[in-house]
Amino acid sequence: LIYTSGSTGKPKGVMVPNKGVANYLLWMKDFFEVDTNTKILAKTSISFDISVWELFLPLISGGTLVLKKRIDLESPEQIASAIEDHKITIIQFVPSGLRLFNNASNLERLTSLENIFCGGEKMPTALQNEVLQNYNGKLHNLYGPTEASIFMAHHTCTENFNHYNVPIGKPIYNSSMYILDDHKNLVPRGIPGHIYIGGKILANGYWKNELQTKKAFVTYLNDNTPEILYSTGDIGRLLPEGSFEFQGRNDNQIKIRGYRVE
Repeated sequence: LIYTSGSTGKPKGVMVPNKGVANYLLWMKDFFEVDTNTKILAKTSISFDISVWELFLPLISGGTLVLKKRIDLESPEQIASAIEDHKITIIQFVPSGLRLFNNASNLERLTSLENIFCGGEKMPTALQNEVLQNYNGKLHNLYGPTEASIFMAHHTCTENFNHYNVPIGKPIYNSSMYILDDHKNLVPRGIPGHIYIGGKILANGYWKNELQTKKAFVTYLNDNTPEILYSTGDIGRLLPEGSFEFQGRNDNQIKIRGYRVE
């Protein structure tokens, strides 16, 4: 169970299945060729779902999981020192945290750092370009609400990207994403609509909250075959090259340092 949107006073307990987490971990292991040379710094609170892959990805891959005291990772300078001291190869941030880290540290000196993963909030193009100017590794934008068993879409960032929003990319293994209109019909490429997600990555609903589960987890007829999809509440569009773009919300929910506030 991962609780989300607790600021309302009515936090929702998301029932995340083991198979969804396993699917994500195996995708990361294969896609990024995680092995015995990989070193990951665990820096995320375990009340936040993205901490799960930090902890388990190195353990299923023969890599190294580096644990530090919370007090030793309170500033960007301390995080940079931990990366240098332990030769960290993978780290993750929410975009707001990445901006602070990029402003405070010299990314060029962090030569061991091969991949930076970023998710939990919309990544501005300006931030992407600023990071890539200082960083020789790869920057990745990831998308997925807690109901998606961590993340379910991925995009590798590139310099000189001229869209206002950095794409959230394409679905990972055994997952699907659709842009639908108000009547749950597919919309053409380039046209904004509601983001729905499906596949093995889906959560099993909300703990002891059947009403909210029925509202958010809906049946969609895909070529006359019923499929359960999660209505994310996000607005997005399918770009011409096949990647998805997040554009905003259809309600008043916002993200503050990666935390959902309704």
